[in-house]
Amino acid sequence: MHRKISRLCLLTLLFALPAGAAGTGRWLTSVDEALTSAAKENRFVLVDLYAEWCGWCKVLEKDVFSSPELKAWAADFVLLRVDVDDGAGGSALQARFGAFSLPTTIVMDKHRVQVASVAGYARTAEFLSKLETEMATHRALVEYFEKMRAKPTDDPAHLQKLAEELHARGDGRRAVVVYELLRRHVEPGTPRAAWLAYRVADAYRLAALYDDALQATARARRLAEAAHAAVVGENVDILSYQIAEESGDCRGAINSLEHFLKVHPKSSHRSRARQTLDALRKDDLCV
Repeated sequence: MHRKISRLCLLTLLFALPAGAAGTGRWLTSVDEALTSAAKENRFVLVDLYAEWCGWCKVLEKDVFSSPELKAWAADFVLLRVDVDDGAGGSALQARFGAFSLPTTIVMDKHRVQVASVAGYARTAEFLSKLETEMATHRALVEYFEKMRAKPTDDPAHLQKLAEELHARGDGRRAVVVYELLRRHVEPGTPRAAWLAYRVADAYRLAALYDDALQATARARRLAEAAHAAVVGENVDILSYQIAEESGDCRGAINSLEHFLKVHPKSSHRSRARQTLDALRKDDLCV
């Protein structure tokens, strides 16, 4: 049985905080609670990503999120407001969706798949219009995916574009399907085949299918070594740590970082890996 990493201060682990009830118009502050409500009630989650230092975040909250129009529009959503500097759920969502410009508003489903994203401030009518447009784009993407799965195209460029769009939205489950269709168009034993295997492994991670992710990571590492694809190999070893961290495998995270430091002595990520490893080795981080 894995030893669990403490949820107090590691990079991207989710963290439950006290919050109000979903469906009441109150904003939750726990990612886990919001996703649980979304799954139970079959709702999307409207996420306000903010930081205390972000002035426009406060303006957006005052002018838009407090408006009757927004409240009426979001009546069927689970509401979630998280600080991206919390070192927990907010930081994890910021990293997952690359939301490094604040404020950013996300609509996501129960699997943490991005349905819509609006960066910055806009007046209420424009803000809601942007969200509606983004949600329509997502619906079209899912419809296209279903058609592609039923009747796969022979155009690898179309498959690549679809897979990368799904991947960018955190939709690992669908991305894996498209990557597998793409595999038949890639020459075995090449760096591209190794890179595709890495993307498959990362898609499983996004889908929180960690056993599948570990198996796919092992395959990607073998392909990277065979193809002498050093860059892919480095990414695969970073991914091994991410999988261990997100799944709560403290010993696996330590082993992954030790392996990374041994195998990649010239990596630009070495300093951060060393700092994280030193932190993990402290007794209060593994319980």
